[in-house]
Amino acid sequence: GGNVYVTGAANLTADGLSLESNLIELAGGINTTRGQADSRWFNTSVETLVAANPDIIIINDYGSQTVEEKIAYITGNPACSEIPAVVNNKFLVIPLVCVMQDIRAANACRTMAEYFYPELFA
Repeated sequence: GGNVYVTGAANLTADGLSLESNLIELAGGINTTRGQADSRWFNTSVETLVAANPDIIIINDYGSQTVEEKIAYITGNPACSEIPAVVNNKFLVIPLVCVMQDIRAANACRTMAEYFYPELFA
């Protein structure tokens, strides 16, 4: 469990008020970007990510940037080097389509729960 930071793009577009945010909470995590903006997706910053100090970073896989590029943007930034998710390499990749309004959302919630609390699914 713990604190989760959700980003969709390497320039740190964060997820605030969406179904995915609800799924994180249902899975037992805390979305650190909830309540930071009135929109579902908003531009954030490395400073916001550092301040959130997440245990896990969820990367939404979509768009022209690869997952590797998105992770490299975070891990390559010296300011992020002490973030627990970076130190422990805790990046959960979830295709954006899986957190939209359909049956895949339930599977995404289980995937999150298994990642947050692996000992409960052993």
